[in-house]
Amino acid sequence: MGTYLCIASNNVPPTVSKRYSVDVHFQPLIKVTSQLVAAPINSDVLLQCYVEASPHAMNTWHRETGEKLLPSDKYIMSEYALNEYSWQMNLTVNSLEKQDFGGYVCSSVNALGKADGVVRLQELHLSRTTPTTFTKNTDLRQRKKPISKGKKKSNISNGRRGYGGGFEESDSVGGGDDGFGTTQIMTGSTQEGQRTDMPIVLSSFPPWIVVSVANLCHPSVFAILLLLLLLLIL
Repeated sequence: MGTYLCIASNNVPPTVSKRYSVDVHFQPLIKVTSQLVAAPINSDVLLQCYVEASPHAMNTWHRETGEKLLPSDKYIMSEYALNEYSWQMNLTVNSLEKQDFGGYVCSSVNALGKADGVVRLQELHLSRTTPTTFTKNTDLRQRKKPISKGKKKSNISNGRRGYGGGFEESDSVGGGDDGFGTTQIMTGSTQEGQRTDMPIVLSSFPPWIVVSVANLCHPSVFAILLLLLLLLIL
């Protein structure tokens, strides 16, 4: 199929030539490159057939049930010429539904015959991906609050001094009738169920003067103390 040129020459001008166009007529031939096409629901899919025919054939699409497909919003049809006798048939199916899956037939008919090709469209099941939830491990146990050591309170009441939950008891040892005596403060502490007494001697007076706590309020005691201090100063 094509154009042929015949040239005649015997070295005597002019040269004679004749052009011939040869057309070969044959019945349609259909090739389907993808006989099985898979697509998910609600997607658009393109089906294709390749046709060779001479003279030019009439190409159509229809379902295997015999229903002829017409151009619409659902079906879009187009043809592209590849050469003088070859065409590419395209069928686009929009918004796939369950009833759209099955066989589609591309048909080509001319004066010499007819040819059909079948493209099967099946549903493609996409695996559903489940989002992975990452859980952060948290320690729900309540943290122990550190025990704050409070300041030790000391209370002085009726001759007792509070110290760390215990008491210091003041015991006076009386002297003679002259108002002088030795005063000792016994410190009591309790540890593991035992009581220990430690004497504490007041050091506010000179070491040779020991005053009884019970007699500090007597006026004669203060007078004697003042005289002693004056003697020491002089």
